[in-house]
Amino acid sequence: DEVDGSFYFDYLNEIDEKLMFRGYLTISGMNNTLEEDISYKLIFVNTDNNSLTYEQTLTRITDLTGINRPIYSTDGYKYTHAWFEGIVDIDSLPVGNYIMYVQAESDKTFSKKIVNNVLYKTEISSYEGEEKAVNIKNDYSDHTSAVTLYIRDKSLPLKTVGTYYNQFDTWRSFEFVDNKLHLKGVSYSYGMKLGKNDKVTRTIIFENMDTLETYSFDLGSITNGMYNVALPVSDNLDKTRAWYDNSIDISAIPKGEYIIYISTSSNVTDISEFTDLMGRDLSNVTATINGKTYSFKLNYDKGNRIEMIVK
Repeated sequence: DEVDGSFYFDYLNEIDEKLMFRGYLTISGMNNTLEEDISYKLIFVNTDNNSLTYEQTLTRITDLTGINRPIYSTDGYKYTHAWFEGIVDIDSLPVGNYIMYVQAESDKTFSKKIVNNVLYKTEISSYEGEEKAVNIKNDYSDHTSAVTLYIRDKSLPLKTVGTYYNQFDTWRSFEFVDNKLHLKGVSYSYGMKLGKNDKVTRTIIFENMDTLETYSFDLGSITNGMYNVALPVSDNLDKTRAWYDNSIDISAIPKGEYIIYISTSSNVTDISEFTDLMGRDLSNVTATINGKTYSFKLNYDKGNRIEMIVK
């Protein structure tokens, strides 16, 4: 039987060149002490195909030396030894986008909680394994704020800004002009230097949803944006080059469905899915080039991300 439990995210951090995860998850209604046999596992759910799940074993922490956060009880049971830790082995997972759950199991009951970091504990934003790399972000577009892993064969730029903020972006022009895709908008992050004299690299990436093959184009930056952008909490850094205005030739991109990312880099690098939180109509953004039709849609189930369809 599934019962409730209390989850705590302690860290997701690189330690001794490994991606380590630690926290606790209680099983309510029973003593979580060493007298009880309790096991823990990490469950990965592919966000683009919820039927694809993978599991990795977590280790129960029996020596609580160095853990100074007690697990309080409100029901009279003892939850002292509900702590776990383990390696997140990204090299063993197929490439894809994942959210994670922790599951604690006894011989009679279990609890299961989604992994989020609502207390903003230590959480790195990217990690490179021997074969694969992962970008890590908190999905604030969803009510769960789930920690999301973008695992790739090192094909996407690595996010080097912190996970507290995700990249801010919006577009002002999104249209085909002379069979080229014209884009004008902003993308910027906390702690990113985007002044007039700063060197800024900005790339738009089209990733095939089935093959994960990518097609990248330079978006550049401009100094005559339509307005001065601002962060919710200022980082006191110039954001003049948050703006871009460019036309790109996407005629060589083959048929398929694509996720779109924008990566911005100066002193730090950020990457995010291209979205439209205002939900604007994209039905007129279409063109037929070399016998292929290019169109765009909003995926409301994926945080209003913009997807491209080539037929």
